Amino acid sequence: GAKLALGDVHAIMGDGEICGTGVEIRAEVEMKVEICENWQISNPVVKTKESYFFIGSGKTVEEAIQIAAEESVKFIQERNNISWAEAYMMTSIATDLLFSQVVNPLKTVRIRIPRKIIDE
Repeated sequence: GAKLALGDVHAIMGDGEICGTGVEIRAEVEMKVEICENWQISNPVVKTKESYFFIGSGKTVEEAIQIAAEESVKFIQERNNISWAEAYMMTSIATDLLFSQVVNPLKTVRIRIPRKIIDE
């Protein structure tokens, strides 16, 4: 249901986990999970003090990017009450595409949206 899993903690890892691993460590993790009932999204979103991260996983990197981008555009459109075209342009100029991992069967990316363009 929630598409949420937690594990494979690293002490350090570059974006993309290029060679298949980071510096693996044992960890105890505390996290807060919220259900945002008014959000029309289909995949997990990570919210930090500075940013929202929209996660996309797919069989190809391109598919993962498309999933994360569609969620990002829709979120920006709804939160700012702007047209799809305006939200699409804002996604292009104000967000960052980051690679989470490319070594597993499903590739995973995230799009970082600064909260200042959404929450203000």
